[in-house]
Amino acid sequence: MKPANSSRRLLAAFDFATSSHFRAIVFLTLCCIVLFVPGFVTIPAIDRDEARFAQATKQMVESGDFVDIRFQDDVRYKKPVGIYWLQAAVVETASSLGLPRAQLRIWLYRIPSLIGAIGAVLLTYWAALAFVTRQGAALVRRLRVAPFPHTKDSGVER
Repeated sequence: MKPANSSRRLLAAFDFATSSHFRAIVFLTLCCIVLFVPGFVTIPAIDRDEARFAQATKQMVESGDFVDIRFQDDVRYKKPVGIYWLQAAVVETASSLGLPRAQLRIWLYRIPSLIGAIGAVLLTYWAALAFVTRQGAALVRRLRVAPFPHTKDSGVER
């Protein structure tokens, strides 16, 4: 296969994927899944904030108190309560579906962030439509998805 031939096939596949809004959304969602999910289950907590969110949510689920957020014995009112509620809902749902030891699986606490990241990609695509064609918006969004945005500061202490 010649390089010119393979690039024509790639362009044809891209044109097909972006020929309608529905296909572009499916294409971008699949790109997000392919790029965001590897390591999603196996990588431990990336920074101490992620571990603190998960622990505070775990304590919230264990105590049944969804208003008073605590990390160990200290109150944790520093962050919006919505993320804790979303994480708790995911963990509770997984527990009720029979997933053993759901409260100890860090990947469950990451699901709201994954949904938010995919939503940000689709929102950027939608916003780019005001300035460029559907193909251009999908390409711009695809280029932004490539460097996984959640790992850029994983080694930085906060």
